[in-house]
Amino acid sequence: MPYAIKVRKMDPEGKLKIEYPGTIRERTHDMISIDTGWSREPLDLGYVRFEPDDIWVETFYFHRYFNIFRIADRDGNLKGFYCNMSEPPVIEGDVLTWHDLAIDVWVRPDGSYLVLDMDEFEEKVLDPTIRTRSLNALEELRSIIEGKEGPFGPRAPPQSSSPDKSSIPSLKRNAAIRRPAAGSAHHQPKR
Repeated sequence: MPYAIKVRKMDPEGKLKIEYPGTIRERTHDMISIDTGWSREPLDLGYVRFEPDDIWVETFYFHRYFNIFRIADRDGNLKGFYCNMSEPPVIEGDVLTWHDLAIDVWVRPDGSYLVLDMDEFEEKVLDPTIRTRSLNALEELRSIIEGKEGPFGPRAPPQSSSPDKSSIPSLKRNAAIRRPAAGSAHHQPKR
């Protein structure tokens, strides 16, 4: 029997934004991947349209300040990746909680991408330490995307795996701060 988990997304101010069910696909000491889906009405963002039968694989990293959601249509055709700058998740029992830090990145199947919601980030994320972590995470993610590493490398459909049925311990947030490279710039494409 697959291991069920509840996912809670918190906004930058720490308020609950949405809660939804998922099933653990894979768990390692570095990450957890959860099978979810789009259960709301269709949503057209201009660069992608989310549909009720879309297949989502949400990957949360325990030591990184971003997560990556692989989104495919009901036939498994890749639509793209929705990436969120976020605090590393906290897992307590069968609940995973993550804090959205406003900056999002949409990665198309061809590897091109859009950086989104910088205006929301500027308005809502005021803590200087969190701002630094978010901007460093954005640079790290852009490097991974542009280097075609990890999920952004050669495309293969997600494979079914046995869910991790072990209990999931609570995990503490990583407090390490990575400094941006000298001369790095933050590009803000328009939606």
